[in-house]
Formats: sequence, structure tokens, C-alpha cells
Amino acid sequence: MKVRGWVSRCRRYRVVVQDRGDAGGVALVWGIALVSLLALIWLGIQVAFTHYGQSMAQAAAQAGVRAAVTAPGDPSRAEPAVQAFLADHA
Repeated sequence: MKVRGWVSRCRRYRVVVQDRGDAGGVALVWGIALVSLLALIWLGIQVAFTHYGQSMAQAAAQAGVRAAVTAPGDPSRAEPAVQAFLADHA
């Protein structure tokens, strides 16, 4: 008798759970949304690193050109100036 009561309660619960009708669609949407959000965050970080690297290379090149221009005819001063700039700022 107790087993029958337990089985009938399980059947009632199963009917209630199955009547929700989402069939896992909500989990799928959350999964897609989470993956999209993580990809967007990763893309933003990657763009920031790329921009920082380009800006640093441009600034180092400008420092080398400034050092080479201050002593006309002596371009050998450019490389140490670039190395010093990168050591100070990178």
C-alpha cells in the first residue's frame, strides 16, 4: 500500500514537471548567451592589447626618430633611445 502511494506521487510529480513545455530551451539560450558574453569580453581584451602594442611601437619609433634628428648625420643614436624608451615605459 505504501509503495502504491509513492508511485502515484511520483507520477503526479512527473506530470507537473513535464508540463512546463520549455524542453531545455531556456538552458540552451543561457548557454549561448554565456558563450557570447565570454567571447565578447575576450575580444575586447584582445583589441585592447593590440592597440596598446601598436601605440607602444609607434611611441618608441618616434623616440628613436627624435634622438636621430637631434644629432644630424648620426643615426646610431636612435637604437639606444628606442631601447631606453621601451625600458622606461614597457
